Amino acid sequence: DAIPLQREGVAIQRQLFPPSHPLVIAAICAQANFELRAHRYADAERDYRDALDLARRSLGENNPITATVIFSLAAARYAVGDFAGAATLDREAIAAFAAHGSSADPHAIAVRDNLGMALRELGDYANAETLLRGAQVDLRRAFGDSSGFVAANLVQLAVLSRMTDRGLEALAL
Repeated sequence: DAIPLQREGVAIQRQLFPPSHPLVIAAICAQANFELRAHRYADAERDYRDALDLARRSLGENNPITATVIFSLAAARYAVGDFAGAATLDREAIAAFAAHGSSADPHAIAVRDNLGMALRELGDYANAETLLRGAQVDLRRAFGDSSGFVAANLVQLAVLSRMTDRGLEALAL
């Protein structure tokens, strides 16, 4: 199990650096990522919230690292079916990226994609489609047409098309 090793790594980072150092924040997020993949949702959320608290105190609200931690916390909320909570956090992350002037950052693009998925699950199909299509353009620009990110976005658009009874369009994607 990699999680105990990751916890040990976080403890070492906390010994080497001040608590609010970006490497400590990154180590906590990496630990939360392991927990999320292991379906340890409560642990992942606790660690993302710990990292977010550190990021806000040390880096401020409108820092790309803070925005990325918010985005990660939103993904944890999405994973447990809290689509409204995920959407709220995704909007917060988008605002932080925009305030910093880093809306073209790959993480900022991914947040818009994830917000589109959350809105789709909430039944806000029009706004979901706008976000997913906009993210697709930006993902192609950032990563190229053959990127896995573009492919994943196309799958999300196809799911939306099926949900809105546009099956032929879903097949064309």
